[in-house]
Amino acid sequence: MTPEEFAAYIEEKISPYTLRENGRAALEALFQKYPEELLLECAGIGLQQYLRRGPDGTPTQESVENFLSKLGGIAYNRARSPIQQEIARLKNKGKRAFSYWNDKKAEELLLSYVQALRGAGWDDGRIAENLQTEAGALTARARNWSQWADGLREWVEDWEKRNRKDPETVEQHNTIIPDAVVRGTPAYIQSLSRQINASYENHLYDCCAVMMRRLLEVLLVLCFQHAGKEELILDRDGARYLPLDRIIQLAGQNAAFPLSPNGRADMRAVKNLGNFSAHRIYYTCTQQDIQPHLLKYRGIVEELLYKSGLR
Repeated sequence: MTPEEFAAYIEEKISPYTLRENGRAALEALFQKYPEELLLECAGIGLQQYLRRGPDGTPTQESVENFLSKLGGIAYNRARSPIQQEIARLKNKGKRAFSYWNDKKAEELLLSYVQALRGAGWDDGRIAENLQTEAGALTARARNWSQWADGLREWVEDWEKRNRKDPETVEQHNTIIPDAVVRGTPAYIQSLSRQINASYENHLYDCCAVMMRRLLEVLLVLCFQHAGKEELILDRDGARYLPLDRIIQLAGQNAAFPLSPNGRADMRAVKNLGNFSAHRIYYTCTQQDIQPHLLKYRGIVEELLYKSGLR
């Protein structure tokens, strides 16, 4: 389609009226600025929204002039990204809803919110949807500009705070193994401890049981290494460690770090919990399965930390 063909299309829609020279020049400028498909879409929107017909079925002169004056604005808005469109809608909604509205500050806050969501890995489609739903709901429930701005500012600060967090950081509250117990130990011991606490606190009990078993096995291996007896827990080829049940048995028999009978029984209970969670198809670990062992488990961990030379 050429600019002349686009002008002819518009004249067909507004007949019996025709375009003046300045009207044709304005359409040609739009045609040079925006894609053909977008202009045709915008023309359809403008005709539907603004063109009115008189009793004889022909368009009214006033509505034709209104349509032609709005066409450039429609094209401008439709050419913007979905995020820009949603920001514009929110600002217009705020202007209508509140007696006071700071348009410049509103745009700054909305752009900061968009940037924070992008920092969290959101794509533009998801951000535009959030602006339409969540930010739109905030605009609807806020009573004034201050409530709206404060609410959006809190969202921005909350997302920025989340984005600053190290993604490797495990949030936990020392439920099973307090940080003080493993402070100063190698980073991998502290990491296992935090994962045990976090999984228990977030009701991931199968995860917790498996991690408890893993830390137990790691500490027992470190005890044998510290005592210079690692060869006792290696297979014949010296390439792999023996099963945990056998390591627990050998630990109880080793004079370098003797374990009490109760200690061996408690270790086997932890081992069984971890084995069930890892390998039993129909088993699901519950808090009731783990809770009775927590105090004893903490005692085991502290004892093995000392006997492994880590404390």
